[in-house]
Amino acid sequence: MAGWSYPDWAGIVHPASLRGGPRLLETVARLVDAIEINVTFYRPVPVATVARWAGVVAERPGLVIVVKAPRVISHDAARVTRDDVAPFQASLAPLAACGRLAAVLVQLPVHARATSTEIDRLRSIVDALQPHAIALELRHVSFAEPRVLEVLGATGASRVHLDWPQATDHIPDAAPGFGTLGYLRLHGRNDRTWFTPGIGRDARYDHHYDAPSLDGIAERIRSLAATSERTIVIANNHPRGQAVATSLELAFRLDGQPRAAPASLVARYPELAAITRPSGQLDLFH
Repeated sequence: MAGWSYPDWAGIVHPASLRGGPRLLETVARLVDAIEINVTFYRPVPVATVARWAGVVAERPGLVIVVKAPRVISHDAARVTRDDVAPFQASLAPLAACGRLAAVLVQLPVHARATSTEIDRLRSIVDALQPHAIALELRHVSFAEPRVLEVLGATGASRVHLDWPQATDHIPDAAPGFGTLGYLRLHGRNDRTWFTPGIGRDARYDHHYDAPSLDGIAERIRSLAATSERTIVIANNHPRGQAVATSLELAFRLDGQPRAAPASLVARYPELAAITRPSGQLDLFH
């Protein structure tokens, strides 16, 4: 799950009366097995805030966290040193200490190409962010070259696999992965708005996966899991709680176990009724 606090989740994922604070994270932590923290991409987060998040996460058995690297690291810096990432590393400490930090996500700009300069920059990022597991979201088709994948795989990082609208300059689905982490991000397949210049975040990721699409994604996850030490799937089609519905649908397809879901989410996405259970609902919204 990419994030947990969106205004349009009120009354669908969260109680309409719940507007902020750790209760938002508590609600989502009871629904999914992996959460991606994305606010760190946009601005520094105080260690005290991360410590509060870690306290919530520690109470949910099996839940793991991925933290997105700051934009100044993934997008802006020419090269990165350990001193450059020291404040970010410090903010990760509470999650690392409780054993729930699964990886740091480094998302490249969509226009970043696999030049020698860019590859050297990525090496510096991976080195600076040690000892954490690093997931590289490579988006441009130039990164699909076998030699490029080999060089980046030698860094010890893992490649993020993507489900998103296809384009000639996008890295293809069939591009080989590298690393021990099987990481899949589901951005949605909204071809209608994705390529519109200046389109907002919510419009770009506004996509509801249908049953055949989810069946195909579940097979892709099984294939990833067969060749990975750990598998993480993050739904980023967040508008109106679609990412939560996607996560629950995929979880059921993978293990056949119904998970608790708030009645408001099931009312919005009726297909969840057959694969979720209402038990625990009072605990969610007490």
